[in-house]
Amino acid sequence: MLKYVESIECIHGIVLPILNNDMKIIIKENKINDLIQTKGLEKVIKIMGGVNNFAKVMGYDDVKSYIYDYLEDNWSPDNGWKDSEFYIDYVKRYGTYQFKINGEIEYTYSLGSYSGVTTLQILSDLYIQMRDLFGEEDNWVNIFKDWFEDKTNMAVDNVI
Repeated sequence: MLKYVESIECIHGIVLPILNNDMKIIIKENKINDLIQTKGLEKVIKIMGGVNNFAKVMGYDDVKSYIYDYLEDNWSPDNGWKDSEFYIDYVKRYGTYQFKINGEIEYTYSLGSYSGVTTLQILSDLYIQMRDLFGEEDNWVNIFKDWFEDKTNMAVDNVI
């Protein structure tokens, strides 16, 4: 049975269950966005029963696709991505590159001067926000790594 819900009824911050045995509830994306604006993404994900349910309601086949798009929309560097050769040359020359979002350094990429090992460091503010939204590292760190490698064309050996 499929039921379409025009608006979300919240009672004390609780949303009706998104998946309920034999019934799926579909909510208009703009209504979810309204709820995110008033309650915040972290709370909406929690009251919907986790990121997997939230991703499905938002029209994603899997949580990886949702997190990837979330990263693209929220954690791309100021002024967009540069050509991959820029990053490669910069890191070879200076050893590290700092990625700024809204003027703040949120993650860095470094090349070990003796070991040649590359490290992607996710700084505390970004780490805490991602953990609060998507749970422990197993849920999102590898997706962050894949997203970063896709955008920069630089391999990552370690994520810290």
